[in-house]
Amino acid sequence: MNVASRTPEPSKSNSKIAWWYRLLCDNATVADVAMWHAHGALENCISRHHMVENWGEKGGRPKTEALLGNSEAGLPSGDTQIGRLQQADNLVQTIAWAKAQANSLFYIWFTTTDTYDP
Repeated sequence: MNVASRTPEPSKSNSKIAWWYRLLCDNATVADVAMWHAHGALENCISRHHMVENWGEKGGRPKTEALLGNSEAGLPSGDTQIGRLQQADNLVQTIAWAKAQANSLFYIWFTTTDTYDP
């Protein structure tokens, strides 16, 4: 499911997203790799991946030529037994999904403790 293809161009009211949109579109044909952060569930990783693909395509780089990398991902464990199991499950799912994408160059797992930024 390509959620990002239905996502409109970000409004100027959300300056962080608008900045990323401009950065990825304006540099789509000159940058070697497009990177982003996608913490949380697999669905968020997939959504961000497709969003970056689409923004690059709007900037002139076909999806088939895009090289993408999730430079910071993770899911907090809450430092509980079930939380660590859920974190491990999320890790396996997101890495497997990323590795299955032809244009996914790398995936960095960042979270090892109970917060996003240890």
